[in-house]
Amino acid sequence: MGFRSRATNPARGANLCGARERARNEIEIEIEIEIEIEIEIEIEIEIEIEIEIEIEIVMSGHQDEAWSQSPVKPSQKGSGER
Repeated sequence: MGFRSRATNPARGANLCGARERARNEIEIEIEIEIEIEIEIEIEIEIEIEIEIEIEIVMSGHQDEAWSQSPVKPSQKGSGER
């Protein structure tokens, strides 16, 4: 038959093996990894505090002192004018 394997034709097998070897040598693997991480954090805090304080001061006793210092007592007002 006209078919020959590499084993029966060592010269041809060597040529094929040489071509494969050259092809293996010519393969270059180039891996480039570029990682860029950009983190932007914006925090906006708005605090609004409204405090309303209402103070009511009740002065007990002071009103009586004021009347006691005046020459005319509240019960006597008007009685002298009649």
